Amino acid sequence: MPEFVLHILKMNLIAAVILLLTELFSRLSRGRYASGWKYWVWFAVAVFLLVPVKLPSGRLPQLTVNFIVEEPVKTTDSNLLAAQKEAEVSQQTVQQNFHGHEIQLKETPFGFTFDQLLCLFGEIWLAGALFLGLVGLVRYYLALHRLYRWSLPVDDEDILKDYQRLSREAELKKPPKLLKNDRLTTPVLAGLFHPAVYLTNERYEKQELCFILTHELTHYQRKDLWYKLLMQVVVSIYWFNPFLYKMRRDAERIVENLCDARVVGGLSSREQLSYSRLLLKTAAKQSRVPYLAAGLNDGILVFKERIRCMRNLSAMKKCRFPAVLLCVAMIFAQLLTGSSVAAENNLQQNLTQAETETRQESPGMETAETSENRPLTSTPTANTSEPLTLYRTEGNGANYIYESGDGTWKDGSGRTYTYHGNGQWVSDRDGSSWTEEGPPNPADQAVASVTVYDSGQLNRQVLYQGPDGTWQNQAGGLYTANEDGSFTGSDGTLWTP
Repeated sequence: MPEFVLHILKMNLIAAVILLLTELFSRLSRGRYASGWKYWVWFAVAVFLLVPVKLPSGRLPQLTVNFIVEEPVKTTDSNLLAAQKEAEVSQQTVQQNFHGHEIQLKETPFGFTFDQLLCLFGEIWLAGALFLGLVGLVRYYLALHRLYRWSLPVDDEDILKDYQRLSREAELKKPPKLLKNDRLTTPVLAGLFHPAVYLTNERYEKQELCFILTHELTHYQRKDLWYKLLMQVVVSIYWFNPFLYKMRRDAERIVENLCDARVVGGLSSREQLSYSRLLLKTAAKQSRVPYLAAGLNDGILVFKERIRCMRNLSAMKKCRFPAVLLCVAMIFAQLLTGSSVAAENNLQQNLTQAETETRQESPGMETAETSENRPLTSTPTANTSEPLTLYRTEGNGANYIYESGDGTWKDGSGRTYTYHGNGQWVSDRDGSSWTEEGPPNPADQAVASVTVYDSGQLNRQVLYQGPDGTWQNQAGGLYTANEDGSFTGSDGTLWTP
């Protein structure tokens, strides 16, 4: 879940940047281009957020989040490893090693890890989205219920003839129902699955009535109710993004502007003036448009913008290039987001591969060093003050285990261990036996010691010579002394002083 929540946050950040760029371009090009291009930008942003897929990253630049890369010095000395582990626990820092690089992910000042904060945010986000979704459904149901309850079919023959004629001109095979509601202050189109045009009881002239019916039929023809629903769904799901609320308001204004542009597109100058007067007449009243409905007018402020757009309609150009450019930018940013998440996955795969190579180099040996080189996502949360060190009873190897929240003991890879008393443990994965009693320290009986490095000078360890002349490291791994002073491990790796 943390990775998904992080991806959602990144997508909302991308959407916010696109919305800001859209607003900036809109202000710079005001009066030059029609607002149709913004309609498609809002539509693309809504679809982008509703389909949170991770596109393949290809070879785009990799993004990393909350990771600090440093150069450590590896060691297999058990005392140094224990001291290092104790320091990690006290500083509440989880460390991983991968090819000589130390990756640290520290806890937040509030005592939560980054993953825990993401999980907490995800729970709050989903709860809020569910609540707002239920509220929206209730509001929509109540709004339609009130409309249907106080509405009657239109019985005026002249109005019905004009409505049928306008429907035929619009090539609508199944036009919405025509109803009358005396509680409305402005004509509206409402209903997603059973749409209807609702008229008020006010007496309109024949020309005004034709304008009203044409306006509402245009909304129906353009599927504007579904467009408004799309905007509302996006806002309800991503309620924490303030930029989406402004996008919804702008989208509703653009819907009215585009509808007006289509209505007045074939009208004469005098007819356009009459249409403007009709908008002013309805704007002077306190219009209350039902939830998820398209009205003739939503208020005096929207009216001013609609009149300005209609006045400059002939001078403004229709251009979709800004919409295409911003959509391409959004897709490219999504690719970067995908590559960032993919980088985390690739890192985990590389860590697992490095662990496998280490096992192949040292068969039968699992040291505390390799057990700590696991991906962070599989590390359990320790409830104890410090980890417990176990040693393999058969062969060589050591491991740290932690007590998780459910009472089970796990190592850094999430493998569980069962306690059998007297300091004896059994791995639930492969049945291997482990003990809390450590093996004899080679340093205690050593007659000589030497510090050696691997060929890349990245890893360091101390080798001890026993009384029998054999050389071994702290974990008990045997090494062969060469004539030139170097040492060869059981896997063939060459170590030099």
